[in-house]
Amino acid sequence: MIYYIVPCLFWLAFCAWKTLYTATPLRWAQYFFALPLILLAVLRGEVGTDTTVYLRNVQDIIQWGDRASSNEIGYELLVRACALLTSDPRVVIALLSFLAAILFFVMVHRWDKGRCILSLLIIPVWFFDFTMNGLRMGIAFPLAVIAVLQLKGKRVVLFYVLAIASISVQMTASLLLLMLLVAHRGIKLSGREIIYGALIGISTLYPAYYYFGDRILFKLLDYSFMSSPTSLSGVGPLTISACACLFAIWICDRRHRFLGFVFLLMQLAFFFGISSFTYAGLRLQEMVLFAQLLALSYWMIWPITKRRFGAVALLCCLLSMWSARNFVASSGDPSAYIPYHFVWEQP
Repeated sequence: MIYYIVPCLFWLAFCAWKTLYTATPLRWAQYFFALPLILLAVLRGEVGTDTTVYLRNVQDIIQWGDRASSNEIGYELLVRACALLTSDPRVVIALLSFLAAILFFVMVHRWDKGRCILSLLIIPVWFFDFTMNGLRMGIAFPLAVIAVLQLKGKRVVLFYVLAIASISVQMTASLLLLMLLVAHRGIKLSGREIIYGALIGISTLYPAYYYFGDRILFKLLDYSFMSSPTSLSGVGPLTISACACLFAIWICDRRHRFLGFVFLLMQLAFFFGISSFTYAGLRLQEMVLFAQLLALSYWMIWPITKRRFGAVALLCCLLSMWSARNFVASSGDPSAYIPYHFVWEQP
């Protein structure tokens, strides 16, 4: 566990110091302090709940196996591009993890405008998950976040390119794009923005589901064969979402302090019930929480006071405890993250 704690604390301690004692935004060179986290993800062996599955999957794609037909086309292209450099699945996974880690910090920097609050909120939960477990999400979700940011500069073509790229790597990014629009624009939209949002949603979602409908059905079928989670599996993200809502009332600006309740209602209305019998619902709950924390950091009142920073630090601790619980054990089984071992330690 120490291999995860030390690099994470190293980066988060730097972010806390930067937030409290300096007023300048982060420079790209200062992400050197995040290098231990990146190397931890890239140099791992078969660590992570889905790493073994990804290794088999990459091997199938390289050999043009039958299982390759079930993958998103963008993910397949990435794997085949990496396979031009090496045919070793371990090296391919390391390259994909490196790409996911770089995109993660680009997303943090662009969304947070060089501030450090977002790192305190999402590093404890999603960095290891994005770079050492769900690599498709780790590549697709940051691309979706960066895509939505292009709309602020009215770079619509670039938005479409990045949005389609994210969906082609992970299809659920199509739902995340809609949540990110709410997180970035708020809920008080003009009629013109609603029309634009509907046009963007239709023009992005319809082609994706038209061309990838068979893959969507395969994913749903794949989830149906998995063992069902417990009836209380969705309580964790729901509780953290409720806490984030309460914090937002205090630390966000007046127009958007109740935006968190929109995401909480999304969890309750759409995904909490589903999470009691399929892991797909739990993943969707976590995706809503991801968008909610992005909104929380985006609409935070600046400059941040020490009391408000204390609220963020408390939420960071809550997220860290939730993540640590998932690290230690999963549904009573031994953790796939512990003990950590490097790639050269593999037999």
